[in-house]
Amino acid sequence: IIRRFTRPVFLIQRGSFQLPADDLPNSHKIATLLEHARSGLERVIASTGRIDLRNHRLDWVGTGWMIAPRIVVTNRHVAEEFGRSLGHGFAFKRNLEGSAVAAYLDWRHEHRQPEESRFRVEAIEWIEPETSVDVALLLISAAGEDGEAPPPVVSLMTHDEIACSSVGAWISVIGYPAFDSRNDAADQQRIFDGIYNVKHMAPGQVTAFVTDELLSHDATTLGGNSGSVIVDLAS
Repeated sequence: IIRRFTRPVFLIQRGSFQLPADDLPNSHKIATLLEHARSGLERVIASTGRIDLRNHRLDWVGTGWMIAPRIVVTNRHVAEEFGRSLGHGFAFKRNLEGSAVAAYLDWRHEHRQPEESRFRVEAIEWIEPETSVDVALLLISAAGEDGEAPPPVVSLMTHDEIACSSVGAWISVIGYPAFDSRNDAADQQRIFDGIYNVKHMAPGQVTAFVTDELLSHDATTLGGNSGSVIVDLAS
């Protein structure tokens, strides 16, 4: 939770983003930065989805995005809600009734938009150990429930692009913020207009490069953003 003016959160509808639907002032600088990056952002928006669950106490658990053909990347702590290690691989957990939990990627879940694009998670390819980075990889079906192809892979930054980046670089986080009891309810209402669990985009800046595996940023995020893609606006 940062500031509504300098760190706004944009609703995503029909695969694109728009200013918050309130009468509060907005930063022209941020609007201009995002407009210049719109086409690239829209490509990433299409490849970012919500991880839905069946046979689980939660309806959904976080965000994931396409990192390779049929491969979705998310956080370890997201995947551990429905997956577990077998020592030689990974399996879906079972609920208290003994039914296997099922996971799906839905590339929509946009505010007041009924369209869906659901792909079943066929396998948990990898969950990184607790001592390492917070990452997991999921294999989705080759076609969605309506026969559509998976969305395009999101291009990763090269080592040279990362080396040229610096503190202050503008980024945007794309994912699915949920109401978060760890944050002030009034702040969340002011910034998110009471709209949660659907696709949002939040611009911000890199505030620190901590290690080769870790950077800090100040974009506004909540629980549910776990697994979100962080997009460098310059590239």
